[in-house]
Amino acid sequence: MNTPKISIVTPTYNMLHYLKHCISSVADQDVAHEHIIVDGRSSDGTPEWLQANEGLRWVSEKDRGMYDALNKGLGMARGEIVAHLNSDEQYLPGTLRFIADYFDRHPEVDFVVGDFLLIDNEGDLKAYRKTFTPYWPFFFSNYLYTFTCTLFYRKRVIEKIQYNTEFKSIADVDFFYKMIKEGFKGAHIRQFLAVFTLTGKNLSADPISEKEKEIYRSKYLPGWFPLAKPFFRAGFYIARIWHGTLKHRGSLSYAIYTNKSPHERISKQVSNITWKWN
Repeated sequence: MNTPKISIVTPTYNMLHYLKHCISSVADQDVAHEHIIVDGRSSDGTPEWLQANEGLRWVSEKDRGMYDALNKGLGMARGEIVAHLNSDEQYLPGTLRFIADYFDRHPEVDFVVGDFLLIDNEGDLKAYRKTFTPYWPFFFSNYLYTFTCTLFYRKRVIEKIQYNTEFKSIADVDFFYKMIKEGFKGAHIRQFLAVFTLTGKNLSADPISEKEKEIYRSKYLPGWFPLAKPFFRAGFYIARIWHGTLKHRGSLSYAIYTNKSPHERISKQVSNITWKWN
């Protein structure tokens, strides 16, 4: 069996409605890849649906939460580049080809992040999110501005780092922090790579996130950080302006799978877009 260029891991639990769109958005990418689905033994028909569809690597069994499922999937990955796409997220057309070519051109880079779009359940654009190179003090003085739906990394990263299952909501913040502290070189790509669906059940919106961040700050961060936090908080907003994350010139077109078009991408074009979540 040929080794895939990229491995995509999707943890899921009772999200079949969104998972179908997620899988379709990976399947139509024109680069050798594998898509690994790790299901927590869903009761919504996910295991049966997966069994009826060829071309996927999948497992359905009880787990200890999303990050436990994610670690399982990462352990199964065979690609030289690895990524994590949640079931309520989709890749935009050409994303995997762009990423594969980028890593080929930049052997010194260990991981990359890009920009993404926020959509509602009907696929309509609610806001965009432009990011910049990850800087850990900004994560803990404000919020994680680089989402995992645009994170791609070389396999050597997960040979050294796993997601911390001690946390239920912020293990992705911990993962970014560890990559940076371990000295892995990151880069930002100024391109929209994925869409994130606002389902109302997203973990990033869970109140537990801020509680876990407080625990993390006291347990893992340097003792000087609380004193420096106000300066980093201000610096974050300056960085957003400096990197142009609050502006987008012209209209924006994107193509995704929707409830009305589950088997073929539907193109949408929007003008007067904003970073504000309306």
